[in-house]
Amino acid sequence: EIATAPDGSEAIELALTFQPDIVISDVVMPHVNGLELCRRLKEDARTAYVPVLLISGLATSDDANIEGLHAGADDYLDLPFRNEELLVKVARLVERHRIGKALKESEERYRRLVELSPDAIVVHRENKFTYVNPSAVQLWGASSAEELIGKSILDVVHPDYHDHVRERVDYINQFQKATELAEQKCLRLDGSELDIEVTGLPFTSEGQSAVLAVFRDVTEKKQAREALRKAEKRLRTVVASASLILFATDRHGVFTLCEGEGLKTLSLQPGELVGQSAFEVYADSPQVGENIHRALRGDAFTASVSVRDLVFDVRYSPLTDENENVLGVIGVATDITENRRAEISIRESEERYRELFENANDIIY
Repeated sequence: EIATAPDGSEAIELALTFQPDIVISDVVMPHVNGLELCRRLKEDARTAYVPVLLISGLATSDDANIEGLHAGADDYLDLPFRNEELLVKVARLVERHRIGKALKESEERYRRLVELSPDAIVVHRENKFTYVNPSAVQLWGASSAEELIGKSILDVVHPDYHDHVRERVDYINQFQKATELAEQKCLRLDGSELDIEVTGLPFTSEGQSAVLAVFRDVTEKKQAREALRKAEKRLRTVVASASLILFATDRHGVFTLCEGEGLKTLSLQPGELVGQSAFEVYADSPQVGENIHRALRGDAFTASVSVRDLVFDVRYSPLTDENENVLGVIGVATDITENRRAEISIRESEERYRELFENANDIIY
């Protein structure tokens, strides 16, 4: 599709609406000549990427060609010319424009991804920041990117990790390979500490070798992980000192947890059953398997179970995810063998006294 304009002023308006792949213009035109048209097109961000081919039959000197190129023209053609020469130049400029436009769009997508990334992404050259995205500004508590640009990366790294960072940067520059994800501590501009995960990779910035690094704040995750570790340690201490058995299985009935002082009554060690199937381990106690199947169907209940010569009171609960899908079973077993024996003894004693009392009444009468 081809659109034409009688002069440069109309050509400018047409270029904004037509969005051409190339502009071919005579240098000599009324109102706005070809050189001025080219300048205006190149100064406008909406048309700056459009290639311009200038044609002139009046000015054929090298100075005229240079003037056209200074105006931003992508190529210059003097009259007279062969049609084949025009077609070759147009095809070359259109293809270059297509590639350049695709590259520009690709760069824009990546730029937006970097700008919108929740992770801090930085570029540093000779250990000084040359680029930081908004998340990096937020991570280090800066008021703007300018507060970090030009600053040494070691200024925001905990002193204990300076040697570690230097080694990783040297590795990237020397071998041109990315480093593995690693944990380290950083310092915000106010001096507070951050736990972060970081990886780096070789990068080229303004034609020079640089390093692109991605930082992720894991302070809260690490604190939560430490709190969970302490809670698990306290729970294991409580379970280990109580005559209980705490167990869990996956959705196939395979033990994933087996702890508690109560394991001694079964001649088991903590964790000994992990990885084994509850259905196979307690094949001679079918009620165990039936109860696990019931819990895997989503029921939470308490039941008494006999294992060998022992009796346990077991609380079964399904273990679910956020969507209420059953992932396994968690249970707490209490050895009630002595209580059950005591109950039987009491019932037997009551039975004997009842019979004795009834026999005593027969004697009295």
